[in-house]
Amino acid sequence: MIVIVDYGIGNIFNILKCLKSLNKKIIVSNNEKEILNSNFLILPGVGSFGYAAAKLKKSNLDKTIIEYVNKGKFLLGTCVGMQLLMTKSYEDGVHDGLNLIPGNVNHLKILNKKNLKIKYPHIGWSKINFLNKKISSKLKIQDKDFYFVHSYYSQPTDKKDIVGFTDYSNMQFPSIIKKENVIGFQFHFEISGKNGLTLIDNLFKNFDI
Repeated sequence: MIVIVDYGIGNIFNILKCLKSLNKKIIVSNNEKEILNSNFLILPGVGSFGYAAAKLKKSNLDKTIIEYVNKGKFLLGTCVGMQLLMTKSYEDGVHDGLNLIPGNVNHLKILNKKNLKIKYPHIGWSKINFLNKKISSKLKIQDKDFYFVHSYYSQPTDKKDIVGFTDYSNMQFPSIIKKENVIGFQFHFEISGKNGLTLIDNLFKNFDI
């Protein structure tokens, strides 16, 4: 059973629409028992990190998600959901994340070493450059474009947790991160058409990556 975490934020409708053709049992829930009993958990997210983190904490879902991961089950965080996997975010202050993948969330402008005039947020289609060949061969999305909308990026403390990165102007930022049974996508797989559907289908088939 696949559960999409409902904490009052996230692109849930589009995720459901994307997954509809995969013939999987999918529910949207904020129920602790249903979440803990699921085989695959999706943490969506849109908007600001601080607001999303506060919503998780208010509903006590932060503790439920951590307990779920500690059972060795698979969690996918997408967009702000990926950023919530980190230790801290510096978006409009300092906010605590789930600390499932140690690291921080910062504005893309930090990566702009040449001080070029670059538009924020990063919006549009971009490719994933894989650093982990084993994972890329199982996901089968080499040289495919995915849709991004973000001004902040996740930077794991351990570079080994970076599966792939994406180029934006003169910058490179991690776009897929993974630590054991937790994986994050900075892009929106659910609005990335056939490429997004191929990616999530292959991920469902390869929990052991």
